[in-house]
Amino acid sequence: MRFDEIFLKTDLDLDGYVSGQEVKEIFMHSGLTQNLLAHIWALADTRQTGKLSKDQFALAMYFIQQKVSKGIDPPQVLSPDMVPPSERGTPIPDGSSSLGSGEFTGVKELDDISQEIAQLQREKYSLEQDIREKEEAIRQKSNEVQELQNDLDRETSSLQELEAQKQDAQDRLDEMDQQKAKLRDMLSDVRQKCQDETQMISSLKTQIQSQESDLKSQEDDLNRAKSELNRLQQEETQLEQSIQAGKVQLETIIKSLKSTQDEINQARSKLSELHESHQEAHRTLEQYDEALDGAHGASLTNLADLSEGVSLTERGGFGAMVKDDPFKNKALLFSNNAQELHPDPFQAEDPFKSDPFKGADPFKGDPFQNDPFAEQQTASADPFGGDPFKESDPFRGSAPDDFFKKQTKNDPFTSDPFTKNPSLPSKLDPFESSDPFSSSSVSSKGSGPFGTLDPFGSGSFSSAEGFADFSQMSKFGNEEQQMAWAKRESEKAEQERLARLRRQEQEDLELAIALSKADMPAA
Repeated sequence: MRFDEIFLKTDLDLDGYVSGQEVKEIFMHSGLTQNLLAHIWALADTRQTGKLSKDQFALAMYFIQQKVSKGIDPPQVLSPDMVPPSERGTPIPDGSSSLGSGEFTGVKELDDISQEIAQLQREKYSLEQDIREKEEAIRQKSNEVQELQNDLDRETSSLQELEAQKQDAQDRLDEMDQQKAKLRDMLSDVRQKCQDETQMISSLKTQIQSQESDLKSQEDDLNRAKSELNRLQQEETQLEQSIQAGKVQLETIIKSLKSTQDEINQARSKLSELHESHQEAHRTLEQYDEALDGAHGASLTNLADLSEGVSLTERGGFGAMVKDDPFKNKALLFSNNAQELHPDPFQAEDPFKSDPFKGADPFKGDPFQNDPFAEQQTASADPFGGDPFKESDPFRGSAPDDFFKKQTKNDPFTSDPFTKNPSLPSKLDPFESSDPFSSSSVSSKGSGPFGTLDPFGSGSFSSAEGFADFSQMSKFGNEEQQMAWAKRESEKAEQERLARLRRQEQEDLELAIALSKADMPAA
């Protein structure tokens, strides 16, 4: 019953027979050799049809079981009791049947037939072996075909996936083509912009080269300006030295002016006698003016200012002004207030570093060598050696108050003792346009170191506005009014000088800024 169940499971087509291909796997499971299995198959297939019925399959399984379990080899031929019941009515072409029919044939014929049968069996076994080998090869090929089919299925799936990927890649390729077209357009724009930028760079290079050449020329100009500035600073230093030397001589002149002022004060007591000699005084003053044409008038005018300042100090009006050296602080030189301090406009730039009067002695000539009040002009080393009023009174007039009736229009304190000598060669002076010590009222300069101006006045002595013109003092009466008038005149002159100082400070600041800007590219 067990073999019948196996047969039913093996008979897939349900035709009542199983082929060698269907039972091959079951037979191979037994572990027997192929030759032995072929012999068992030949014993079971009594009709030589290549298929086994249910009984034949049971017989074959019996032989295999006997060999596997008990080690009993199958017989060479089937015994009558081993023939399946369904096959017993049919004669079996085997050796036993041949032997059963030996009664009707001869022995020789029987031997031939037996040999032929044996030969046929051998051929059968050989053919069965070939068939089994072919079947095994076919099975292997079938497995290979199945594997190839599986591979084909896998490859088909992979191909489908690749097709999908190809479609995706094609879509991406289309997108990239579109992007490529856009990028080409952008590249064209960029190239156009690059050409424009290249042209602009070329123009900028040309402009830079032009600017570099201009800058080089400006640097050359700046170097020349620096050289000129150094030269001017050297001249300024020499001028300062000359000024220091002039201070010493100035003090001597101030002392002489004090003596002169004393003589003028003595002359006031003789005002009643001056009216008759008024015309003679004018002539004497004209002679004095002619004598002082080359006697450094500008410096003497400033000396007259200093003499006036000393006189006011003695009277108590401007005591704070002369306590210190008037040249110690340039901002306080002309100040009328002892408490008011002005910033020095020359802290960063010294206008007297270079000497524009290098080679010229400003005090070479003695302005007091000749006595302008003497009846006959004689050379004398002492400016006050003779008495101008010894022989005659040059200030005698018709009325005692005529000497103070005419009012001077020019400030006697505005002359510049440091006016540039016109005999020097013409130079570009950065401080010439706004000299804090210059006077706009001076229109002509003499050939001497101090010009031809009156050292004690702002104008010529050819008019009534002569030296020490005190004609206005008669209007003030007492000495306090005269001091107030002198104070107002001094304050007026001081305001003018302060205005010039402010202008000079502003121009120096602008010059310093311009020089700083000029130095920046070189740095």
